[in-house]
Amino acid sequence: MDKRFKETLNVFLTTIILPVVIIAVAISLLNSLMGTSSPLAVVEIDMSPWYVSSMYPTLFPGDLLLLSGKENLQVGDVVVYRNPYSGKNIVHRIIGVKADQYGGQRYVTKGDYNAYPDSYNPSAEDIVGKWVGIKIHLVGFILLLANTSFGRIVLIALLVILLLTEFIRIIRENKDSGVETGSA
Repeated sequence: MDKRFKETLNVFLTTIILPVVIIAVAISLLNSLMGTSSPLAVVEIDMSPWYVSSMYPTLFPGDLLLLSGKENLQVGDVVVYRNPYSGKNIVHRIIGVKADQYGGQRYVTKGDYNAYPDSYNPSAEDIVGKWVGIKIHLVGFILLLANTSFGRIVLIALLVILLLTEFIRIIRENKDSGVETGSA
């Protein structure tokens, strides 16, 4: 097999395939360990200016949050819930618990930066998970970017540029070392 082909295949495997496999295994392990099907959530840009979130100063846009299951929810917990009207995930704090007209339990939530509670009170079924207090700043911006058409194009273009740069480096090294690429 051609040395250049082997090196190109190695770059492809270590740049694309290996990270994808590692991420998939890590998320699968997190699902099991954290007791939720969505162990990660991103604080979205939801206010103006863009660098302030409704959970400021506790959380900032682009923070990647680690979530646990939704057992034992209490006033003061920060939860992620899916708003059925907008379809978006909302990251807010539980400030109260009340019963709905059918006797079910509803959580009154509010962003730390907001003046008023949310108009929608999620039920336990709406809640994706509870924040465990671990966050990674700014990493979530990559995920937010990947959720837009323009962002996907930018990320793919960056990946292509990265791969092309690596391929050019390999070709130059082979030429400089005088490695034969043809077969005998």
